[in-house]
Amino acid sequence: FQEILGYLERQYDDILSEESRIKRNPRFRDNRVHALLYFITPTGHSLREIDIELMKRLSPRINVIPVIGKADTLTPVELNEFKKRVMEDIEHHNIPIYNFPYDPEEDDEETIEENSELRSLLPFALIGCEEEIMVNGRKVRGRQYPWGIVEVDNTQHCDFAKLRFALLSSHLQDLKEITHDYLYENYRTEKLSRSADNISE
Repeated sequence: FQEILGYLERQYDDILSEESRIKRNPRFRDNRVHALLYFITPTGHSLREIDIELMKRLSPRINVIPVIGKADTLTPVELNEFKKRVMEDIEHHNIPIYNFPYDPEEDDEETIEENSELRSLLPFALIGCEEEIMVNGRKVRGRQYPWGIVEVDNTQHCDFAKLRFALLSSHLQDLKEITHDYLYENYRTEKLSRSADNISE
C-alpha cells in the first residue's frame, strides 16, 4: 500500500516542484495516474476489511474505480447480489470512489443517461483472457467452459468493453480534471500547509 501511495504522491510532488520554478521546463511530462482499478476478490460475500481500508486510504490521491476480477467464477445471480453488497459496503463506509458524476441541472440528457448506466454497473465485473476461440465463425477473446462460452468483449458476459470505453474515451478528460482540480489541489494545499507549519515552528 505504501508503495502505491508513495508513487502517487511523488508524481504530485513533481508537479508541485515544476509549478514552483521561475523558469519551467517546456518538456516536462505530467506522469500523474488518473484512475486506479481496485480489484475485488469475487468471494460472493462482501468487501473484506483490507479492501475497505485500502480504498479509503487511496481515494484521497486517486480516482478509485472498483472492479470484480474473475467475475466468471460467480453465477449471474451471485454476481448481481455481490455487486449490490459491495456498493452497500462502499456507501456504508463512506468510501469516495469515482462514480461517474453528473449534474442534472448542467449536464445534457445523454451524459446523464450514460453516467447513470455506468454508475449502475459499479463495481464493474471483469473477465480476463488472452486466448482466442472460435464463436460462430469468428475469433473472440474468451473461455470455453463445459456449460458454454464466456466472451471478454461481450457486454452480456462482462463489463470490460464499457469500462474500456469509459477509461480511454468518454471519461478520460473528466478523470484528468478531477485529478488536477480536486485530488492534486487537495494534496498541494496539505503539503504547503505542512511546509508553512514546519517553518513557523
